[in-house]
Amino acid sequence: MDVVKILSNVRSLSSALKDCPAYLIDDMIIRLQQLLVVRRQERDRELKAMQQIDDLIVQMVGIMKANSIPLEKVVQQLMSHGIVVRKPHREATPKYRFTTLDGQVRTWSGQGKTPRELLAVMARDNKGREEYLISTENKSED
Repeated sequence: MDVVKILSNVRSLSSALKDCPAYLIDDMIIRLQQLLVVRRQERDRELKAMQQIDDLIVQMVGIMKANSIPLEKVVQQLMSHGIVVRKPHREATPKYRFTTLDGQVRTWSGQGKTPRELLAVMARDNKGREEYLISTENKSED
């Protein structure tokens, strides 16, 4: 049985330690308390480090605002020092629109594998992918 499950359930813990003398249980409790202290210290160090980073970022933003430094200039400098800066991922524009077999209207950007639902609709309707293209022109029929 998993140790964490045993320790977190009173019945399984009692069952696992039924033949264990009290002095060994006391020793285990002391070791668990020592482990708890170490874990709390690690957590506190991580929280302190994250807070220091947040404080530094607030200071940097303040300096950028006070000196009218555009973000693009900062990004250029970071990249020139070998620090990789990724642009935010932009959601792909849908190119295809189709109605699934269960009646839901879906779109697909045309990137990656063709969705199974679209393949099923194409097979059912005996049509090609181009039949489901979303028109980019505003067509008005007279």
